[in-house]
Amino acid sequence: MSQTTYVTSFMKIYNTPYNNRDDIYYLNKFNEIANTGICICVYTDNVELFSNFEHKNVKVFEIKLKDTWVYQTVQQNGGCGGCVGWEGVDGGQLSLPHIRNSEKDTAEYMIVMNSKIDFVKDATDKNPFNTTHFAWIDFGITYIFKKLAECQELLRLYDSLQLNAKFISIPGCLGKKPITDLNSYINHVNWRFCGGFFIGDKETIQQFHILHREFFPRFLKEHKTLVWEVNFWAWLEAVVIDWNPTWFQADHNDSIIEIPTKFYAVSLKTSCCGDGDEEKEGYKRFTYNYPKIENFVPSSASHFSVIDNNTGFRKHFLNTRYVNYTIAPDGWYIYHNSENKIITRNMVSMLDPETMIPLFYWEVNEDEVGIERKNGGWIEGMEDIRIFQRENTPTLKGVTRLDFIATSLNYSNSNNNRMVIGNYEIDENAGRCLLKNCRVLSTPYENSGCEKNWIPIEKEKNTPDNDEKIKEYFIYKWSPLEIISLTNSIESHNKWTIDTVETNSPVCKKFRGSTVFINTGGNDFLGIVHFTEGCGGNKCYFHCFVTINKKTMKPERYSQPFYFEKKGIEYCIGFYIQPKEVINNCENINNNYNTFYNKFKYYFWISQMDKEPLMIVTDVPNLKWFLLNTVC
Repeated sequence: MSQTTYVTSFMKIYNTPYNNRDDIYYLNKFNEIANTGICICVYTDNVELFSNFEHKNVKVFEIKLKDTWVYQTVQQNGGCGGCVGWEGVDGGQLSLPHIRNSEKDTAEYMIVMNSKIDFVKDATDKNPFNTTHFAWIDFGITYIFKKLAECQELLRLYDSLQLNAKFISIPGCLGKKPITDLNSYINHVNWRFCGGFFIGDKETIQQFHILHREFFPRFLKEHKTLVWEVNFWAWLEAVVIDWNPTWFQADHNDSIIEIPTKFYAVSLKTSCCGDGDEEKEGYKRFTYNYPKIENFVPSSASHFSVIDNNTGFRKHFLNTRYVNYTIAPDGWYIYHNSENKIITRNMVSMLDPETMIPLFYWEVNEDEVGIERKNGGWIEGMEDIRIFQRENTPTLKGVTRLDFIATSLNYSNSNNNRMVIGNYEIDENAGRCLLKNCRVLSTPYENSGCEKNWIPIEKEKNTPDNDEKIKEYFIYKWSPLEIISLTNSIESHNKWTIDTVETNSPVCKKFRGSTVFINTGGNDFLGIVHFTEGCGGNKCYFHCFVTINKKTMKPERYSQPFYFEKKGIEYCIGFYIQPKEVINNCENINNNYNTFYNKFKYYFWISQMDKEPLMIVTDVPNLKWFLLNTVC
């Protein structure tokens, strides 16, 4: 079922085509939207143009320019001068802006532009597609798109996902102008809003329309000028204190339709249990009793599990980062020492296999790192450790050897963050954990300022390699997808780039990190990625599941974005799937991707505001999945 109705209009307002763009040009551009299958209402004075239109997802409504409310309101206010050949308006009492394109910005054009909210309101009344949300989109908007396929995919996303119940979001180029600066509202175009797109729920759209009907006549009477719709909207925002549409930074390009993710990200708890604040069986949160370290707080945690060769049982380990700062509500760091530097310490735990509660806490020892540690930098320690295992190393006499990769400045031997890789050795007999045999990884790109979030990933054993020494693979970045291959040599380091590196998903362009990818027992690896929006106190982390095909190493699907506890700074680098039954039959995976995992429990280790760590245990989240249409 569609969630959003898109509304647009096509009106004849010029005697000769402006800029040599005739009806067929605009119809071809509109087809690029209609071909997506999204639900569209078109308001036009030329229904014959659509007589052979075969798109069932498009409803056409006829309206003449003189029948629009804006036209009639302009007439009631004395008409508008500067429009030669328009009976009843030429030579009227209203002026047009002093600084404008006189060929394009005619009175007819201004009337159509200011009628946008009327057309959307009428669509909310008719609601032929029975949707909850409505969006204005310019008829020929695709001419400003740089990457058409990505924009088409994003429009489909808004059409298929359940959006927030109450909001209106309007893109814009510039900040607010003081209301005393009347020239910016009257005499030249005010790009506070872009004009070509906005989106909201039915009720909020209708409230916008009420304000439009109330204040547009007042604007004409006070300022005697028929202006662009974006000018009137900017003025409306300035004079009506209670009208606060969510503005987001954009321009007249692809960004115009990239609304904030918070309007379509879903709560993980809701996806597991439905609406309601109470905690249910499908979503449980647990707080560990972490030991206190003066001036430090526990933060994010990475998980990895191995089979103990001596017992045959699975052993679970967790590396928890401790940091010496907290994040204030405005986004600034508050340091818990006098040095004003970020310091990281790490704690290892083995988890009870039944409860996943830590059995012990040992601080990770860096005495045998094997790399010279420089002092004087503003960041110290091994940040954001991911634990994993390069080879199936047996567990001997209570000693488990894992591997780790981390970000570090003071171990980097440079002035920039670099990745450090080494052994992560847990000695249960001695009650300690050591970082050993470490090396600094050089950057694959010259002059790279900061290296972070290299994510370990396996490669199918039967996948041929030209270099048999290559054993280690890391996801280096997502857009375009690049996978790093490393050899055992400290000096040797090369980059392996997947052939199909681009995707048609603008959501995936923002992916970073985040968790180690898990072998599901099926045809793919499953992991969690994150991306951020906003800054300071408004910064939000959002997450998606992603699958990668084991043989091709290509990303294939991603889930709708979600958040864990709240929209804010949440970080997840620990993820585990508890298998209840491994399903090898994947024939129906394209029809219902969640079905493949419905015999599993998911475990997540998250931090909130770089503190307040939680373990969250859920059923398989009921999220929508999307195919990643990769471009070769």
